[in-house]
Amino acid sequence: MKGNLEGRSFRPLLSKEKIAERISVLAKQISQDYEGKELVCVGILNGAYMFFADLTRKLDIDIYIDFIRISSYSNNKSSGTVNIQIDLKNDIKDKHVLIIEDIIDTGFSFYKSDIVNKILDRGALSCKIAAFATKPSKMIYPIKIDYLGFEFPDKYVVGYGFDSNEIGRNLEDIVYLD
Repeated sequence: MKGNLEGRSFRPLLSKEKIAERISVLAKQISQDYEGKELVCVGILNGAYMFFADLTRKLDIDIYIDFIRISSYSNNKSSGTVNIQIDLKNDIKDKHVLIIEDIIDTGFSFYKSDIVNKILDRGALSCKIAAFATKPSKMIYPIKIDYLGFEFPDKYVVGYGFDSNEIGRNLEDIVYLD
């Protein structure tokens, strides 16, 4: 891996091996919790795509797949508003829904979009959240994360779907920018 991203130095945070190990643990728990139930896995684009793909491939149950895109960031800073840019395409009535997100730091996007209640209002039997990571020191809006991969320090991270102005998502490891 190069030691520079857009002219900025970075340091390792999580290796691809540690990431894979934790995802296996989460997938086992989710598979047990939803065995015999109809589950719709909803990925939050763009950041969660790697976590979503790796997690859903490890599940030992049949699932439906859908995606949404909500955004509150512009140029690496919160814009103060939440936009739902892509909505669900499939019917979720009488199914269980698992929202799969890359990171929940302040909780702003989930709180302002009210996505869990909107899913329940569409007739879902339940709605839970799986997040690859959270930054507890930044949490302003308490969001219940049912399946959590990692807790990160309050540093800007890239790799494994996380980006810096859309650059770095394809790194296998996760690094934080100095």
